[in-house]
Amino acid sequence: MIQRFEWLQTTRAGDGTTGNAPRVEASQGYLWGELELTSATETDGFGAVRNVVTGVVTLNQFPPVGVQDLLRDEAFGDVYRVTGVRRGANVLICEVEHFGGLDD
Repeated sequence: MIQRFEWLQTTRAGDGTTGNAPRVEASQGYLWGELELTSATETDGFGAVRNVVTGVVTLNQFPPVGVQDLLRDEAFGDVYRVTGVRRGANVLICEVEHFGGLDD
């Protein structure tokens, strides 16, 4: 099912004083794509299982979405953090994990 996603581009800029680089997510507009959830748990490098929902978002054309950017499902308000990006046949394939809602 085709869905509308708000693209929130993640940037980091040092504060000039302490060297901290807070994360800033700025809306870059809306994209059309499809979401397919693939897994509900994941094992980390130490063998511990954590609860996380992972999936794949296939976006039409080739928007410059990058790793750590956020995609917010317009219909349900769920937010997904992009963990990997690759190109397909006239689509951009983003591996994502559920990040919650913007109000969480």
